[in-house]
Amino acid sequence: MKRVLIILTIAFAGVLTSNAQTQNEEIDIIQSLFGMEKKAAVAAFLELEGASADAFWELYEAYETDRKALGKRRIDLLNNYAEEYLELDDAKTEEIMKETIALSQSYDKLIVKYYKKVKKSHGVKTATQFFQIESYLKSYIRTIIFSSIPFVGEIE
Repeated sequence: MKRVLIILTIAFAGVLTSNAQTQNEEIDIIQSLFGMEKKAAVAAFLELEGASADAFWELYEAYETDRKALGKRRIDLLNNYAEEYLELDDAKTEEIMKETIALSQSYDKLIVKYYKKVKKSHGVKTATQFFQIESYLKSYIRTIIFSSIPFVGEIE
């Protein structure tokens, strides 16, 4: 788990400073590396075996595909915030906040959607473990992001 968190920290620091042309490639690479490390952490946490494990990982891959799309949107939003930071007016700030709130709600809905799917196929315990680890990682990522960017109006 610690290795996953280190990769996350490095990934977000690098992506936020990259240029637009290489950014999508870097995001894909980082998401791929993070995905492999994350999968290993999830596997160790859930301890699934046999056919049950195969069925879970198929479902998890679908979840990861959806999560990665939201992750790319978040990175685009962070880059937009960084590019516009010094010229933020109320309208632009409101636009960024609406997208931030929408992304947060989408991510929460995604976790709940897959919690229900995992619960149906693997039971409440496995679904709860899935929910816990995904929520933990989401909170950790948010902490990294918020500690890496200035508050609105902090830099004038």
